[in-house]
Amino acid sequence: MSQRESLSVNALAAVLALDAVYNVVPNRWIDEDLERLRVPRWLRFALASAKGSGAVALMLRRRRPGLARLASACLTLYFLLAIGAHVRVRDEAWRCGSAAVLLGWSGVTWSRLSRDSSKPAVLDRPGAHRTRHADLPRTRLRKIGYVMQNGIPHVSEGAIEEHRTTTS
Repeated sequence: MSQRESLSVNALAAVLALDAVYNVVPNRWIDEDLERLRVPRWLRFALASAKGSGAVALMLRRRRPGLARLASACLTLYFLLAIGAHVRVRDEAWRCGSAAVLLGWSGVTWSRLSRDSSKPAVLDRPGAHRTRHADLPRTRLRKIGYVMQNGIPHVSEGAIEEHRTTTS
């Protein structure tokens, strides 16, 4: 993911976190809007929690890329349903503008995070195979050197064989 795309994901997470905090703090404007949309009182805190959880998951995308992909997909569905709620009560088009913007933003984020997960790992040399770090003691990992792949350290088979021959 490029620096610009990463900035876009961070900005979405920040906007969602601020929106979640704004929805949790009682205020008349949000209450009137949710009353007009006929959202039950028991569901209102869950809506803010969903936005906050999505923001946290997007911020953890480097450690948990699968969670970030799932969160961005769920946020896309969330904002699609929000637009549906506005349509259901026959709201004016301008009232669902923020939901439409956030729907597009979360959809693009989902697309970018999904695209990044399908990229092949960079190998240190052609033809090298990866071995999970659990197959080696930690001290050998430091001596051999390893590459991070989706948050998991991996070591090439060639480096393992080379290390075994030099230490034997």
